[in-house]
Amino acid sequence: MIVIPPVYETVRPSTANEIVDKAIKNISKIFFIDNRNLYQDRDYYINYDHPNKKYFNKLSLEITKNYFKHNIIFIFHQIKKQFKI
Repeated sequence: MIVIPPVYETVRPSTANEIVDKAIKNISKIFFIDNRNLYQDRDYYINYDHPNKKYFNKLSLEITKNYFKHNIIFIFHQIKKQFKI
C-alpha cells in the first residue's frame, strides 16, 4: 500500500501535485491512500511536514478499513468461485 501524507502548505498551483495526479490516475484506489487533501488542516501536524499522532490514528483507521473491506470482497469472490455461485 502506498500512502501519500499531507504537507502543510498554502493553496497554490503545484507541479508536484500535477505529477502525482497523473502518476496515480490509472491505479486502483485499493493500492494507495492519498491524504494530500488534508494539507491545510493544522490539527494533523507537529510542524509543516511532520504529521502528529492524530494523523497517524486517522491513517491507521483508514488502512484498517481499507484492508478489511478489500479482503472481505476477495474472500467473497473466492467463495463464489469455489462454490460456483
